Order: sequence, then C-alpha cells, then structure tokens
Amino acid sequence: MIAEQVSHHPPVSAFIYVYLDSNIVIEGYISPRAGVNGAGISCNMKGKINMKFFTDKGYRSYTANYPSIHARNVLIGETRILIAGNISISEEFSGSSCSLKVSHGVWKAVM
Repeated sequence: MIAEQVSHHPPVSAFIYVYLDSNIVIEGYISPRAGVNGAGISCNMKGKINMKFFTDKGYRSYTANYPSIHARNVLIGETRILIAGNISISEEFSGSSCSLKVSHGVWKAVM
C-alpha cells in the first residue's frame, strides 16, 4: 500500500493497494470537505476509487465515489456517526452502472 497527501489546500490524498496473491489493485483519491453545523460535523467526501480484479481472461475495472459522513453530538451526548448520500458504481468495459442511495446508516462512536 502507498498513500500520500498530494495537496494541502485543498486536502487531497491519493492511494494504491496492490494485492498480488489475489490479483486485485485498488487505487483512488479522496478530498474531504469538512464543516461544523451546531453540535455536529459534516464531511462531504469528494474523489473516486477504482478497483481492478485480474483474471486469466483480462480484468474488470469498477469505479465508485464516496458517500458523505456526518458526526452528531460530538460535544454533548452520545456521539453518532451517520453515512448518507449517493454512491455511483460503474464498470469500465460493459458500461454497466448502478446508483445506491445511503440513508443515514448510524454507527455509535466508541470513545
């Protein structure tokens, strides 16, 4: 795995994972845009992730984006992490694509 912050303002990080035993390569970049709203924090995640799965017949390449992340009650009360937004996934060769809507999946933060 290699990861590097490639820009400071705005913050952008790039990464690549290479799994030789499984013939998988995952690469992409992420650029979080954070903001404070009341007792919470929102982070709009910009960027793309590309996953390549290699076989004897070639490879399949899938590209996706990231959903947004929200933290509620970070100062007082029980902190909750929410994931929300749309995730679009496309396959390079066939042109197939799908869109997923994530509606506030909740995780309790352990602190």
